[in-house]
Amino acid sequence: MVEVAEWSLVAPNGEAPKNTTIWLSNLDFNVTDYHIPVVYIYRNCNGNRSAVAGALRAALAEALVPFYPLAGRLGVDADGRKEIHCTGEGAVFVVAHSDRSIDEELGDFVPSPEMMQLVPLSGLSYSPSILLLVQVTFFKCNGMTLGVASQHLAMDGYSALHFTNHWCKVARGRITELDVPPFLDRTVLRARSPPNPDLFYAIGYNPNSASGTAAGAPFTTAILKLSRKQVALLKSRSEQQSTFQAITAHAWRCACLARELAPNRTTRVYLFADVRTRMKPALPRGYFGNAVCRIAAAATSEEVVSSPISFGARKIRDATELVTDGYARSVIDYIELAGKDERRTDWLGFSEADDLIANSWLGLPFQHADFGWGRPEFMGKATTLGAGQVYVVSDTDGGVYVTVSLETQNMERFKKVFYEDIRECVPLLAITRIKLVLYANFSVSFINV
Repeated sequence: MVEVAEWSLVAPNGEAPKNTTIWLSNLDFNVTDYHIPVVYIYRNCNGNRSAVAGALRAALAEALVPFYPLAGRLGVDADGRKEIHCTGEGAVFVVAHSDRSIDEELGDFVPSPEMMQLVPLSGLSYSPSILLLVQVTFFKCNGMTLGVASQHLAMDGYSALHFTNHWCKVARGRITELDVPPFLDRTVLRARSPPNPDLFYAIGYNPNSASGTAAGAPFTTAILKLSRKQVALLKSRSEQQSTFQAITAHAWRCACLARELAPNRTTRVYLFADVRTRMKPALPRGYFGNAVCRIAAAATSEEVVSSPISFGARKIRDATELVTDGYARSVIDYIELAGKDERRTDWLGFSEADDLIANSWLGLPFQHADFGWGRPEFMGKATTLGAGQVYVVSDTDGGVYVTVSLETQNMERFKKVFYEDIRECVPLLAITRIKLVLYANFSVSFINV
């Protein structure tokens, strides 16, 4: 049982602009308006607990000086458009304790209600306008977790990594100034005048004709471990596409089999491409915000199942390569035309029954988050939002963890086909972190993370 001992607001410890605003771009509005809950797990956190919490709090105050928007609040302008108000009020900082060990409390670290206890989003009442919330939880085994909830409208994964790396370096006493300061002016992603979404309509608008699973249908989440050798085997079968493309293609095929989709059923994998270097000119170094566009790879179930995984990997690669400056500008223009009160996500046509949403955290080494007591043993989301989600995260041993949320009735089949033809790669495969969590009556009309 996790119990909160104290909480406070941590403001920037230095001169930071106040009474200013940060304009949000249309790519900021093209993500889900929610706090992303992430948990870092540290086995050995030596030292006085009060001192450890104090050091984290002090480092956070220093880190918020250049990243001062995170100490502000989400607000609206005169027209009702959301924006960040740089008030300097501070981030929430919570200290909690558990009388159990990490293993007793969390089991195998699968996204679950137990994991959500480690993130300050429930149990206490905070304003939803707060952009950053942090919780340090100490366990009887000398372990510690760091739960971070960041408002998605404020930043994407790359920006979150930028902030976290700086916070870590400050905590270790290894930095006083940023090598790359955050670039906070998001107007570089304004819509064109006049808006022209033609390219978006040509290659991005792929509504699925099928309706999703019934609202409230239960889903199950599992973490599946792939060893370094298994990853290499999948890459070789994908004709040496990227690790993410190979693993996602494998998961796509397994999902089609597990769901027993009709051969002529269209199925898609929705992908996220960072556009920082795809824009012309490229976005300034340290661009802080959301700079990701989505696109889908599509095929029939028969094509995905009957073909080698190189087929799906190439589909995924080809879809990602369509995200150019022109496509990104076209997406921005489409959202602009949709109107400020209707930020559009319906164009994705996501079907929980047929499709996947695949996220790569392979290029975001959050697992390197060393605040002074070593890297975390594990880093992952505290919860997922619905069926059809896949997260690929690096492990410290060169393998990967694949977090999958799927319909409860299909998960056992998915796990079976996921491993059935790659077990030969590791004679005694140890699946150490698989725990099923049933989310009953959870309803989402669309998931975007």
